[in-house]
Amino acid sequence: MKKQYSFIKKMPELADIRDRCPGFQVAENIGQLAKLACGSAERDYFDLKSSHTIRKAIFLDRDGTIIEDNGYLSDPSQVVFFDDTIDTLKLLQKEFLLFIVTNQQGIGEGILTTEDVNCVNRYVVDSLKNAGVNIKAAYVCPHTKADNCVCRKPNPYFLYKASKYYHIDLERSFVLGDHPSDIQLAINANANGIFVLTGHGKYHRSQLDINTVVVSGIGEAVKNIIHT
Repeated sequence: MKKQYSFIKKMPELADIRDRCPGFQVAENIGQLAKLACGSAERDYFDLKSSHTIRKAIFLDRDGTIIEDNGYLSDPSQVVFFDDTIDTLKLLQKEFLLFIVTNQQGIGEGILTTEDVNCVNRYVVDSLKNAGVNIKAAYVCPHTKADNCVCRKPNPYFLYKASKYYHIDLERSFVLGDHPSDIQLAINANANGIFVLTGHGKYHRSQLDINTVVVSGIGEAVKNIIHT
């Protein structure tokens, strides 16, 4: 709430307003008024500055990276976390904001509904939260490749969106995934990509550039991230 200022010395009737309105600050003279106003402006400036602190983030693929890839998931009962997912994410969140970015073309193909995917994502996010892991947002592209949309990985749409809203330095951030599109996503966003061999990763390794960082799974990825 914006602070209200006035002079009490020449307008005694304002004392009643002051008493009834906790946010109503009173100045004895214009000099004190200036100090009150400048002090408030200074606090507002530092609050704004702190809210715009540049942060680092980890953008996680969902299926095959933090949970097993069991095809098109329509029900939370199908979700199986990898054994090292929770401990790894707990470690990473000490230094990074965590996001999920997932292509769910099953929606566009009519195999899944939007609510199916949202229900599974809520379960994933809530389960992680109950385990002490905070996922800032779960971004979903519902389109097929043929739709040629702007949000399907490897397009960096969601990374740019997160960067703008959460003030993220993408150059100091990472993308983890088991598809070449996850690595290309990192390249397109000028972030750092790490390819995991879980999920479909082992089937796509031959498609990667020789300089791609490849790890066995999310647990090993943390070693590359923390030491980068």
